[in-house]
Amino acid sequence: MNIETVIKDPSKVFYHPDEVVRCKEFTKDEKIKILKSWAYDIRELEKAEEENMGGGETESYTLLRKIENLILQLDSE
Repeated sequence: MNIETVIKDPSKVFYHPDEVVRCKEFTKDEKIKILKSWAYDIRELEKAEEENMGGGETESYTLLRKIENLILQLDSE
């Protein structure tokens, strides 16, 4: 897998953020970059949904929290 391709759209390569952490092909720093990119994409999607007056906790919110926790976990290793 090409790291730059994965960073551009992690959700096309990985079904769940846990898969990024388990992937042996990337370094810790690359995994953090991938997860940060995924989190950025989710935040941008949330902004778009807010403009349409969406509300409440969404699946994307839960996924974002999971990604942020994984980033913290990797940072502490």
